[in-house]
Amino acid sequence: LKHLISKAKESIDVNIVPTITHVLTSQNASTFVALADFVTDHDIFFSVGIANARGGGFSTGTEN
Repeated sequence: LKHLISKAKESIDVNIVPTITHVLTSQNASTFVALADFVTDHDIFFSVGIANARGGGFSTGTEN
């Protein structure tokens, strides 16, 4: 993560707006808030994507 922060800051120095993305799963959900705080404390945008298998916790339960 420190390497990503370093590279993101290098991007900012050349006018590129970086974003660090966290892929949220049921196994790493407890780290989400701390990670978001850490990244944004360094003035870098943070985004999240949800990874979920069909029938998982974020699934609507409908089969297509």
